Amino acid sequence: MTKKSIITTSILLSILALILVLFGAVFRLRQIDVEISLQEGSAVAVTKEDILTASKLKRGGSIFMVDKQTAIDNIEQTYSEIKVVQIETVNVVKVKIVVRERVEMFYAEYQNTFYCMDEDLKVMRIFAKTSESEPTNLIKIETDIGITSNTKTCDFMNKTYAAISYDWFVAMYTNVMVSNRYVERADICSLVASISFEKAYALTDEGENAVQYTKLVLKTRSLNEGAAGGIVMEIANPETGLDRKVNMCFAAYNSESVDNTHGKLVIKYDGSFVYLPND
Repeated sequence: MTKKSIITTSILLSILALILVLFGAVFRLRQIDVEISLQEGSAVAVTKEDILTASKLKRGGSIFMVDKQTAIDNIEQTYSEIKVVQIETVNVVKVKIVVRERVEMFYAEYQNTFYCMDEDLKVMRIFAKTSESEPTNLIKIETDIGITSNTKTCDFMNKTYAAISYDWFVAMYTNVMVSNRYVERADICSLVASISFEKAYALTDEGENAVQYTKLVLKTRSLNEGAAGGIVMEIANPETGLDRKVNMCFAAYNSESVDNTHGKLVIKYDGSFVYLPND
């Protein structure tokens, strides 16, 4: 290498080093904002400083080295009642953590213990079962979702199990709890008492062989105080066309031709719909 080449290379390396130093100095995390959205009258006492501390994000490092997923996991594992909506890179020196309050919607029972969860199946509360402790304002999940004696608050029960997949549960939740045109989301917990995914069998057209399938069962609450229960909705093959099937059931539920204090609304394996008033 000639002397001229060595000098040129040295100059280029110096310029590159200077650029890296300036780059590091300019693109350093200097500001972390926190935005908290709570329900009206909320008892959650988590502060912005609490969220910032739980995230373990540190000022001074490169903005491009911020590990957002780790920060989200840190917050979620610290506070059962908080959901991280997003961690947003606002500009080259600032990020914003956006969180909201989780709201209990479901519960399940395991070994005389109740586990209360939100729409993401995050465990928010655990308490012993007594004759008076069973929640009356949440929807009971009557299918095994993987709760064990090691399950604790902040755990997510969003894995795949023998009788239910989380993808199906999300689809059910989206269609029944959110997108259902016949029932407001806020009214769902006062209407639906329990949900389950069950195995069932249907005969083929030839009537010789039985086909196994899954059905979604929604049990509604009684409209008459003190009565045993309301109507039951059974939806075959919930993994396909769930939106249409759910809306079909709730449309019938709200119609004058159905006594919604008892009986069954059934979408069968072949897609046909039937109302069984005496079941």
